[in-house]
Amino acid sequence: MATIRARRPLSHRTTSSKNAGPLRAGERTGAQRGAKEGLLGLLSRPTVSRFYGIVIAMFFDDHPPPHCHARHGGDKARIDIASGGILDGRLSPCAARLVREWVRRHQPELEHNWVRAREMRPLERIEPLP
Repeated sequence: MATIRARRPLSHRTTSSKNAGPLRAGERTGAQRGAKEGLLGLLSRPTVSRFYGIVIAMFFDDHPPPHCHARHGGDKARIDIASGGILDGRLSPCAARLVREWVRRHQPELEHNWVRAREMRPLERIEPLP
């Protein structure tokens, strides 16, 4: 029978993952940095649609070419708005097919949101696939 040990809370950790010494003033552990970056990521990457377990988001003031970000399970990819193709990253074949169809149906709204995101204006929600 396996024994489960509780992990110590982050506030009790005294070493940084970068070095073996104690944390310096203001330094955060990797988990604390990840939590902060995760929150900032959510604020700077609003979700514009969700369907079939796929989350579509766009970053504010992102770089060209116009694209959105798709996440499904543990996979994520940047999706070209013009073609619906994967620029980089990975999605399962089924998720990629659904995203491509969704982009085809909502290309004008995605282009409109791309302009809004570049101007740091609030993005509009886009209808999911039926």
